[in-house]
Amino acid sequence: MSNVAGAGHSNNRSIGALTVATAIAGIVLLAFHPAEQARTFAEVVQEEARNQRQNLIVHGGDIVVLSVQVLCFGSLANCVSGARAASRAALTFFAIGVAWMCASLLFDGLVTPAIAIRYVDQPDAVRPLFVLISAIVRFVMPFGIGFQALAVCCWGVAMLFSRLPVSGGIASLLGLAMIAAVGAATLGGMPMAFVAAFAAMSLWALVAAAVLLRGTPMHAQA
Repeated sequence: MSNVAGAGHSNNRSIGALTVATAIAGIVLLAFHPAEQARTFAEVVQEEARNQRQNLIVHGGDIVVLSVQVLCFGSLANCVSGARAASRAALTFFAIGVAWMCASLLFDGLVTPAIAIRYVDQPDAVRPLFVLISAIVRFVMPFGIGFQALAVCCWGVAMLFSRLPVSGGIASLLGLAMIAAVGAATLGGMPMAFVAAFAAMSLWALVAAAVLLRGTPMHAQA
């Protein structure tokens, strides 16, 4: 029995180390994101074509990171079992958020540059496509981040009920900060607030990693 428990604790620590790696990767990819300096539509197309490889690395890398985090946070849901409903809701919300975010990353970082590099000398020919993709991303990205923010809040609740007041408090604050960032970006006309939301998500991954690295499942207080 102790061998089984020891194996479980070791597995949590391994997943925790992997979660740290995803957090670091998320921060690095965010810093590597190409800057947007275009002023005219023709310059937008040229910029997208010029940054195709960088966009592929950043956005494709984010898709990989999010996919790995689904595995990591699945283990976290088992680890913080003090509030099973909150843990399950968190994992569900996160998976939904990942689906929306992957769609956003696909259109914004992979499809758009591929179109741009093919029509770089004919920008007017692809203006309708760019408008369509921009409209899709405008709605898809907030849904993705929003569901992830709800997931972080739910994990915060689960941690609070699992005798992890510090981690639970930090997670709750990060989740609320992400929700505020989505509101500022979509309703307040501050798109750069999305950057703050991405940074908060990486910080949340470090909080989750700290819990997993403890290795011992946390249960509710008696």
